Amino acid sequence: MMKRSLIAISGFTVAATSYGADVPSEIRIQYKKIEQCIVKPDVRTFKTFFAASFVNVDDQGTVTAYPAFMKQVDGLFAGAISGTAKEKLRTAKVYPDRVEVDFDLTFSLETKKSVLSGHEVGIDTWKKIGGLWRLVKTVDRVFTVSRMDVHLVGRH
Repeated sequence: MMKRSLIAISGFTVAATSYGADVPSEIRIQYKKIEQCIVKPDVRTFKTFFAASFVNVDDQGTVTAYPAFMKQVDGLFAGAISGTAKEKLRTAKVYPDRVEVDFDLTFSLETKKSVLSGHEVGIDTWKKIGGLWRLVKTVDRVFTVSRMDVHLVGRH
């Protein structure tokens, strides 16, 4: 899931979210904040959106618990100096104890040497914990990441 919108192209940073009409405003705000963590990039704040009980289920069905997932997040953000994100929140299902959001995210993070680009499509499950909305589960249908050397994208 460590996949929250980004796309870094020659120093430009972009964050753009489109919402399904049924996505609650409190959840929309959380996604906007996550996008800003990618654009900055701010891995420390990014991690605060995840509950300690968080699990990620990848597109192959492999379950990754919070500690291992956070190591993956650290790897994605390592050395990042800028990012962009474009996230589409398709639909939401609101239950008494949680909100499930179907999302489609494209992202990139730029370092001095490379650009990491990714695409994630899945369902995020949010719960209110201690009065704050936190991600407790992400089930990915798609998650791809590729890295390109900066000199190949026109920067030296």
